Formats: sequence, structure tokens, C-alpha cells
Amino acid sequence: MTEDETPTEPDLTGFPEVQHRIEGGKFVCPGDENSRCHQYPGCDGEHERWPCGCEYVAHAECWIKPWIDASGDLADSHDESDGVYALANEDFPDGDVSWSFEGDYTLFRYKEAPSE
Repeated sequence: MTEDETPTEPDLTGFPEVQHRIEGGKFVCPGDENSRCHQYPGCDGEHERWPCGCEYVAHAECWIKPWIDASGDLADSHDESDGVYALANEDFPDGDVSWSFEGDYTLFRYKEAPSE
């Protein structure tokens, strides 16, 4: 690839989306290597952004999970605009979540407010 070429992301529409969840206080991806969130560059190393010019390949791990887990506390990745706060024991309730990539971090929010 030459310097003036800008890499583009591959078309991942043939891979199914999965419904990410919070279960037992953890972010869970129920997908597998055939899911869209398991398709990302196969090259090693840190990248400022995707696409990076490397070929996308299937991975065992969802690319979103390490971003959420890296904070060590779900509260650091929770977008409180959904009105859901941690329960008294500081665990988040189980429920379906959506996520958004904010450049340097990933946020999740509940799709529907879970009942306590």
C-alpha cells in the first residue's frame, strides 16, 4: 500500500450482529467467530484507528469486550444517559446493552431499563 492510499474497512454485512449483554456483573458477547464483532485486523500491534490496512480475520474474542473489561469496573464504561445506575452492591443488573465506540474508549448503555 502506498502512502497516499487510505485503507477502507471490509464489508462485514454478511456477518450477523449479536446482542451484547451484562450478565452477573460482566459484559458478555454471545457471538462466535462468525459474528461481526469478531472480525477485525489480524496484524499484531497497536493501531490508532481501524481500518489500518491489515486484512480482517475471524477472532475468538469480540473486539468490544477487552475495551469494556479494560476499565476494571463497569461503571467506567457505562453511559448513564439511560438512567440506570449500579445497584446497591455496585453490580450492574443483567440486561441487553448497546455500545458506542468513542475513539479512546467504548461505552455501553442498556437497551431497556432493567428492573431491580
